[in-house]
Amino acid sequence: MTSPLASRDLIKREQLSDSAKWEFIFDNATKQSAVGFLAGSALSFVLFQAVPVRMAVAAFGGGFGLGRAYVDARYVLGHDVTASAQWGSAATTPDGSASTTTTTE
Repeated sequence: MTSPLASRDLIKREQLSDSAKWEFIFDNATKQSAVGFLAGSALSFVLFQAVPVRMAVAAFGGGFGLGRAYVDARYVLGHDVTASAQWGSAATTPDGSASTTTTTE
């Protein structure tokens, strides 16, 4: 069963002007980083007593918020984030022959 959100676009990026896209990106980055920072701060006040550890956890939460905003910005600008990955490896035997393996997920 598919989600109703999967069948529709949440943001009509083709209909937005460039200035509207950048406005959304900056607004979203500010909101997401603030929410991440506040969540990290709340968690750090509950779990830790040392001030440097609290600052590090709050900054880590802000980084998560900026990461989420970055993925949203890539979507709005049309640089879709793909979910597939391609892994490759190469091995050489002592006699000098090489073998390569590539898998796609």
